[in-house]
Amino acid sequence: MKKEPLPGTIVEIKTPSEIYKGIIIESHDKSLTLLKQDDGYNIGIEKSEIKSIKERGRIKPQKLKSFVNSKSKKKVALILTGGTISSKVDYKTGAVSPIKNPEEIYNNISGIKELAQLQISTPFNIDSSDIRPEHFTKLAKEVEKFLKKKDIEGIVIAHGTDTLHYTSAALSFMLEKINKPVILTYSQRSIDRGSSDAFLNLKAAIKMALSDMAEVLVVGHSSINDDYCIAIRGTKVRKLHSSRRDAFKPINDLPIAEIKDKVKFLTENYNKKNKEKPEIRTKLEENISIIKIHPLLTPKDFESSCKSKKAVIIEAYGLGQIPQPLIKIIKKLSKNVLFFITTQTIFGNVNENVYSNARELAIAGAIFLQDMLSETALTKAMYVLGKTTDKGEVIKLMLTNLKHEFNTKLQKEAFI
Repeated sequence: MKKEPLPGTIVEIKTPSEIYKGIIIESHDKSLTLLKQDDGYNIGIEKSEIKSIKERGRIKPQKLKSFVNSKSKKKVALILTGGTISSKVDYKTGAVSPIKNPEEIYNNISGIKELAQLQISTPFNIDSSDIRPEHFTKLAKEVEKFLKKKDIEGIVIAHGTDTLHYTSAALSFMLEKINKPVILTYSQRSIDRGSSDAFLNLKAAIKMALSDMAEVLVVGHSSINDDYCIAIRGTKVRKLHSSRRDAFKPINDLPIAEIKDKVKFLTENYNKKNKEKPEIRTKLEENISIIKIHPLLTPKDFESSCKSKKAVIIEAYGLGQIPQPLIKIIKKLSKNVLFFITTQTIFGNVNENVYSNARELAIAGAIFLQDMLSETALTKAMYVLGKTTDKGEVIKLMLTNLKHEFNTKLQKEAFI
């Protein structure tokens, strides 16, 4: 075979069994030719299997159309933080890279400019796996700016999927008083792919940002199909799949709205838009951890992981059970360390009144957090301990339903 065409070349590759068509992209494996097919998926072809490569053209550099906001439309703030929803494939390298010009979003997602006049902000642009508490703080301050702007109807935050549910929970608490919608959305596939979920998610998020509610919500696909999106409270959501387009689901709760052509609320139990002055709290306590109980966890390892912390979220078995030797350690450390119990079963709640083991745990000083999610418990503890160090007040606030983090009436329909 002659020298392989450069990345960005449109080709037809023939192997003994099949003919592949697509665009050459850079491969870091010297034994493979990497091809982006017409359906948006990449395929690696063993070079030893290639019989011929026919060149059919070159990808031309994208020329951005100038974007003019429609002054007749209501304004929505779009905050880009990174992640797949703010990325595209670079055909020179074969890698997914951040979109540098917001106009690329408008040009790739038709119908956006017809919905609202967008005001773009990019406080940071990182892979969401790199999210840290300082990003929660920076993002909360950025949101506050738009909450205070009278001409902004709502706020959409484009966020990577890996830590989106941590960010949504953190913002739910940090934005103590909000007067308009704050909507986080995502995509599992970059916007230059025909199968991208960004198209539906962004448009649905903007529609939700124009609604009459005032809460922190996550908006995304209801199923793997492009039928409609759902809105989930920021404290009751979790990523349940690594790659599906409907990765985010409500846990121990139901969606509060469906978004297709219009927003259809499924409950009247939500905070309405208001004219209150927004209030945020950005001080967070970071000396907190989550520990998952498992059969190999030794008392020695457990104690060493807990003793220097201000609070520990324990993902316990079932209704809140943990091994007996660990209860003794909690009793020993509970004067200086706050222990909060959640369940590792995902759905359901913890209850200290069912098994004697759990009752002993409560007597030892651990606080049972009902149906609160571990991620929500972590971010709430960060927020509460940043607000007060008084043990009694911390426990009181952790057990207070501040932002719908507790659901006292678990619906059977909420289990999937």
